[in-house]
Amino acid sequence: MKRKSTFLFLLAFVAVMLVLPDIAHSAPADEFAPIYNKLETWRTGGLGRSILIASLLGVAAGTLMSMRVVLMPSVAIALILGFGKDILEPLLSTVATF
Repeated sequence: MKRKSTFLFLLAFVAVMLVLPDIAHSAPADEFAPIYNKLETWRTGGLGRSILIASLLGVAAGTLMSMRVVLMPSVAIALILGFGKDILEPLLSTVATF
């Protein structure tokens, strides 16, 4: 079992080492720019505000009624709206830096 997992690790390592130079020398692409711009417009517009208000109401209801089923998704939605831009920008940036 240990021998098989070591072999799979080495195989994955070699595959990454073969692909990494291609990623480092790739040309910038703007294929995700329209999607990112649309999501950012939704987040900062009326839709984002409505979802934020609904998630805050969900946090309040989940806290008052001690319902984790309501509380956890509401907190997750609020975190995504708050920190989603900071997480998505490096992932969808046009320049790959290593």
